[in-house]
Amino acid sequence: MGLPRNLLAVAKDLAVLDPRRPRQAALRRAVSTAYYALFHLLIGDAAESMLANSAERAQLGPLVRRDFGHDRLKNLAINVSQPQGSRGNLGNVLTTATPDADLLRVAAAFVFAHEQRELADYNVGRRFGRAGVLALILWVEQAFGAWERVKTRPDGRLFLIAMLLYARGRN
Repeated sequence: MGLPRNLLAVAKDLAVLDPRRPRQAALRRAVSTAYYALFHLLIGDAAESMLANSAERAQLGPLVRRDFGHDRLKNLAINVSQPQGSRGNLGNVLTTATPDADLLRVAAAFVFAHEQRELADYNVGRRFGRAGVLALILWVEQAFGAWERVKTRPDGRLFLIAMLLYARGRN
């Protein structure tokens, strides 16, 4: 099943843990876990794309994954979503005037999930409802499907390259 799909399953479990009256702690963890599911899906594919074989993936994969920063990837996703001409240098190389719709879905889901994770983890005054949390989880789940479709297309491959460059601060 892999870590990203396991994290998504755990997020769903947490969101419905208390059938009558969900605890804020469970809903907050569900939001955070859904975000991390998408984060690990993307960084896992980026790391795998740069490492040639299973021995390298086993030895170097954890080091490569550790290099990805949450804010840098969020900024890349925002950059990709911008209209042509208002993107940064990587964003202009990354996509055409009409970016792949699946890549835009992934980028939008990543940005929103990141923002919600920040609220869940750091804004103790913010309350979450089960319906909103389940909607976020569904959106992340749909982003998984969009990513599977786009990751081998030109925009998806360029996004993986851009993730690696952004991780190293070359934006």
